[in-house]
Amino acid sequence: MRIFKLTMSAAAFSLVAIASAQAADVVFEEPTAPVAPAPVAAYDWNGAYVGAFAGGATGDATIDYTYTGAPASNEAKSDLSGFLGGLQAGYDVQFDQLVVGVRGSVAYSTVKAKVTLDGTTDVPLEDKLTYLATAGARVGFALDRFLPYVHGGAAFGSSKASYTTSTETKLDDVSKIGWTAGVGGEYALTDTVSIGAEYGYVDLGKDKMDFAKGATLASTLGAANLSANEDLTLHTFKASVNYRF
Repeated sequence: MRIFKLTMSAAAFSLVAIASAQAADVVFEEPTAPVAPAPVAAYDWNGAYVGAFAGGATGDATIDYTYTGAPASNEAKSDLSGFLGGLQAGYDVQFDQLVVGVRGSVAYSTVKAKVTLDGTTDVPLEDKLTYLATAGARVGFALDRFLPYVHGGAAFGSSKASYTTSTETKLDDVSKIGWTAGVGGEYALTDTVSIGAEYGYVDLGKDKMDFAKGATLASTLGAANLSANEDLTLHTFKASVNYRF
């Protein structure tokens, strides 16, 4: 019996020793930190684009005219309004968040005004802007997919003055050159498609119109040696969609 107790005690002691040794060998590892998701790359505004736009314009048409027997100068003025729609193309270069680009556009126009010349008989004229084109630059500050910007450059157009007796009579077509400036914003819906909205102020300057072609007009006014200068200023509002390469 004594031998049996000694044997059991030795076995118990051995088990305790083995368990202690194994416990000492256990390694507690630090939990692995979660992997942070890769940052999303900011939108890249570099490259060329083409697009279409539509909108409208409001403004003023002023005609200064003189003729024999009239005061030294006369001024006829009226509001302009109408539709603008056309195509545009440009190229942008991005420096960090600064975006610099060049751009050109051409638009069909229904913008017109009714202007009345005062004489022996008042004569209503239609003064119509037949097209409007621009060429210039823009500078923006990229906020990822949103690009607010300012723009400016040269503006080109053509205006047609006419009046109506029994039929419409064209008086003159005048090619015009001026300037434009304004602000806008563009938003990239996808990597290739963007939409935008823009305001522009356009001054097409003062140009001489050859109303001497309208002998009937001069007669209706009770005038001779008729001459006139036309001045057009516009506020344009456009919405656009662009495809970016």
